[in-house]
Amino acid sequence: MGQAKATELRNNRLVRLLAENDEACAAWTERLEVATLSVPELAEVLGWLSLRNLRASFAPDVNLQSTATELIQIVSGNWYHIARLADILDEELGSQRNGDKRVITRQVLTRVKERFSR
Repeated sequence: MGQAKATELRNNRLVRLLAENDEACAAWTERLEVATLSVPELAEVLGWLSLRNLRASFAPDVNLQSTATELIQIVSGNWYHIARLADILDEELGSQRNGDKRVITRQVLTRVKERFSR
């Protein structure tokens, strides 16, 4: 985990409250670190998510790796934000018609990024 992320985690209010709670400390004696999401991991999740769950494909001018690099900043490397990202992406793709795959275009990604940032 990067130094900035580790510092951010230590400064998190919930983490501080749990660390100060004797019951929580007694129940959880071993420290659990969840690494932040990396670009290759997000690319893999996006690929799987788009094909299996969203029934979508990437437009020819949309590169999966560069898209993952852009989106990693938006989700702050946090695994928990993937569900929200998927929901917004699903909504921005619109309904599926006649069983056709939906297409993730630059325009769709721009709208997703705008909505996620709100």
